[in-house]
Amino acid sequence: MTEPAPQRHDDFRARILRSVDPQKPNLPAAPDDTLVLAIAPAASALAAARDAVRAFLRRLTVPEGAVCDVVLSLEEACKNAIRFSGSRCPIDVTVAADATDVSLEVRDHGVGFEPRPIDRAVPPDPLEIQGRGLFLMACLMDDVRVAYDRGTVVTMRKAMVP
Repeated sequence: MTEPAPQRHDDFRARILRSVDPQKPNLPAAPDDTLVLAIAPAASALAAARDAVRAFLRRLTVPEGAVCDVVLSLEEACKNAIRFSGSRCPIDVTVAADATDVSLEVRDHGVGFEPRPIDRAVPPDPLEIQGRGLFLMACLMDDVRVAYDRGTVVTMRKAMVP
């Protein structure tokens, strides 16, 4: 009896699909302090995205606490896009850093929604089956904004210095 082949970590669904937007081939390459990803809208793709963002931020010597907060916020925003957008298009992610801040934008191409205001002082109902992601992002990041522009756009900022 032969054993099944081990599942490869680089399975198509688990890879980052592209690092630039092929619809805009004339754009210059992203600067060294910016990472642009397009992530397959599947939970299996998130590990590769987390790893890419973590490696990028560490290369820029972002403090480890900020790296962890940004990576977890990325995960939450992408999970929301996968679960709620209804789109099969890749999720566009841009991460940029300067001397004081890390910014993160997660954009899906789905139906969008009208978010309720996020109050960090009022945690979500623990008995609800959803509704914790935006609250968690608001607690981890210094600024979180949600807008609709041909899909949901979550823009976040994390200060690297307290």
